[in-house]
Amino acid sequence: MDSPKTVLSARAVFRRFWPLTRNNRTWLALGGLLMIVATACDTVAVAIFSSIVDKALRTGDVAAFWVPAAMWLGVAALSSVLVFFGAYLTTRSGERFLLRLRTQVFGHLHRQPPDFFERRKPGDLIARLTDDIDTVERFVSSGLVQAVTAVFGVIFFGGFAIYLSWELSLAAFVVVPVFVTITRRFARHINTKSRDQRALNGDITAILEESLANVAVVQAYNRQETEKRRLYAAGIQMLSTDLSIAKLSGLYTRLSTLHKRSASLL
Repeated sequence: MDSPKTVLSARAVFRRFWPLTRNNRTWLALGGLLMIVATACDTVAVAIFSSIVDKALRTGDVAAFWVPAAMWLGVAALSSVLVFFGAYLTTRSGERFLLRLRTQVFGHLHRQPPDFFERRKPGDLIARLTDDIDTVERFVSSGLVQAVTAVFGVIFFGGFAIYLSWELSLAAFVVVPVFVTITRRFARHINTKSRDQRALNGDITAILEESLANVAVVQAYNRQETEKRRLYAAGIQMLSTDLSIAKLSGLYTRLSTLHKRSASLL
């Protein structure tokens, strides 16, 4: 197991943990395919709705409304079904990945010498078996499907936008590099704060585990207030980190919304 201060690159994390998906890759790929087809259906639904607006609502031709409306409803329903099964298969694969990885890490811990546990807090190890493993799963398994689906979404909707008006689409795409740069900066800060959050969560878990496991000693030496202060100090640090993440995420969300609205106006 790596030192708590070791930071692996995204490529290294993916290369290390991707082999654990070997028994679920077919289901993961099928789930991803369903999500991609659902995204294509969403694009078709947008095209149909655009046709309804142009040919029926603006002209007032009610007869031209019902057939496209039925088509739109059918495509939207198909998209919902595909998303349901795609999400189910992706979650199924992700949970199996979690089960395999958590079991392997747990077995690895039991093979470590006694001094290994003397150098590490129990709470930190518990955090690695829970939060850190969940993070790895989101990156290697379900997160991969979401990323691929998002790429196809950009391709489908971008292609449709170019079909409607390539001049306006080109103007909208000019701001993409700026948005990508901003996204990378926010992602870097959020990742740093998230690592701090996981470390602090391990500290809090360690304080709770140690204090409750030795509650008789704490009471015997009248250290209840000391333990409360320890937990409060760690909680203050966690609070500060959580608020920092909330501010960064909130600001990023607003910038993302501004970018989408400016692109739609173009």
